[in-house]
Amino acid sequence: MLFKTPPIIESIIRESVNHNFAYRYDMCVCPVCKNDVVRRALSAVHPARSEIEAVSGDEALRQVRAENNLAINNAILHAIEYVSEHPPHPQAEDRRKTFKLLLQKILQERGLDFRNYHIDLLKRRFAIRIKANDLYSYTEYMKLLDRSPREYEKLFETLCINVSEFFRDPPLWVTLQYLLEKMIAEKRAAAERTLAIWSAGCANGEEPYSLAIAAAEALRPHAALIHAHIIATDVDKGALAAAQKAQYSPDSIKNVNDRLLAKYFIAVEKPGNGETARNKIYRVKETITDMVAFSALDLITGDFPKGIDLLVCRNVFIYFKRELQEQILRKFFEAIRPGGYLCLGQSESMLTEVRKLFEDTDSNARIYRRP
Repeated sequence: MLFKTPPIIESIIRESVNHNFAYRYDMCVCPVCKNDVVRRALSAVHPARSEIEAVSGDEALRQVRAENNLAINNAILHAIEYVSEHPPHPQAEDRRKTFKLLLQKILQERGLDFRNYHIDLLKRRFAIRIKANDLYSYTEYMKLLDRSPREYEKLFETLCINVSEFFRDPPLWVTLQYLLEKMIAEKRAAAERTLAIWSAGCANGEEPYSLAIAAAEALRPHAALIHAHIIATDVDKGALAAAQKAQYSPDSIKNVNDRLLAKYFIAVEKPGNGETARNKIYRVKETITDMVAFSALDLITGDFPKGIDLLVCRNVFIYFKRELQEQILRKFFEAIRPGGYLCLGQSESMLTEVRKLFEDTDSNARIYRRP
């Protein structure tokens, strides 16, 4: 059976545009603008075949999508960009200006400056909250923040995604455990008694508690001689409050082996749920929580601690523009003592402009040393 290709491409484009427009508040999404995007995208896609043979409409759709997916996606992206800049009708609101006003409002009323974050990422996160409240513009969302200040809490939870787990990325922790043992041996040789570790962007606490457990294990032969303390900071005060409770679900501790689980955690049954592994929460023991000090810190505007032996900052830079990443990395350099280490996330790398300040210790693990 033969199927015409252009109508199938148009249906694919319309479906994709409808999906994209459901979370776009930085441009007009009225039917006129939507049709203009579809028209422009459709005119930019030139399929190799005008007809396609398939046993069914679904099969024809799959074939056309597979053959033209890249061209369709690029055409939609460019069409949306063009229509957002050149709408086909007069605009009642300057959405770019309104979005800047929204960020300024958050800075003035809550002291958090998101103006240097990646703009597209921010818009996607704001869109989640705007859609959740059945609103249609940044202006309406600003009015909601005035009417219901508690919306700020939900917004910050969305902007600062705090998804983590103990010993996240297990291969990295093998390297970190070796590094901690090496640093402790150096401390012993230099007759130093303190090991300072900073978890920057600590979210709900899994990372700093993991660092505390790793340090406690490395310190077992030297516990009377060297004291480790972990500074844990985050911009999200709600996440810090959760971290200080030190209680976690089974999903959070899935990378903790049985020996460490028995040694450093207490399993507590949830009331009325029966005695199963899924119906338990795991509380970190005081021997570990006493090693960690939590505090709120904005990496953009805050004062950094000094004399850090190991600074761990993973999956935080994805939010920042390149210029801001460089600025923070330079401040990290000043925070780390000579001979200390910086560990970044797997999705991040040392910027060329700052790389000359650090020695590349383990590029796979994203670990760098301050000379």
